[in-house]
Amino acid sequence: MNLTNTDTVRKLMSDYETSDAEPTINMLIVSVSAAAERFMGRSIESVSRTEYFDVERHQDSAQLAAWPVSSITTVHNDPERDYGTGSLVDSDDYVATDWGRLTFDYKLSEGRRALKVVYTGGLASTTETIVSSYPDLAVAIARQVVHEFRRVKSSDGSTAQFVGGSMSYVGQVDWLDHVKSTLDLYRRFDAC
Repeated sequence: MNLTNTDTVRKLMSDYETSDAEPTINMLIVSVSAAAERFMGRSIESVSRTEYFDVERHQDSAQLAAWPVSSITTVHNDPERDYGTGSLVDSDDYVATDWGRLTFDYKLSEGRRALKVVYTGGLASTTETIVSSYPDLAVAIARQVVHEFRRVKSSDGSTAQFVGGSMSYVGQVDWLDHVKSTLDLYRRFDAC
């Protein structure tokens, strides 16, 4: 999911920079957004998800990939991995925290893929909602896109050929300090 849009990026660039730059800007938005999700260790798009977890001895919680959690459809704890009605966990026996940790009132039955959670979670379902509801995140990603765009245009990068032209690039995303600070606000920090 794109965490910013071209309008937000263009507001941070000069008219000279943005002329004929749309394909590069769009590619960088996709690339930087994906890198940001990896850095934050979470999924941002709010969609229905099914996750399976290995359960270890004495475990009583699991960290979901996306939060906030808007609904939990089913939770199964089944070491046999049949996930039938007998393994359904009653909704009174767990709670989802604001940070996506599903905590149970008791120790779970251990086993490989013994926990199955079907839920809907994530910050937003559209890029427009990210831009309007989480402007700090959208602007931070836009600033990183502008930074990467300028790196692409610098002479110290390598060149990649693609249909319709070529593009310079310089290694992995090197997060700007103020962008990294914003991403840290949304980052997943496991507390097992």
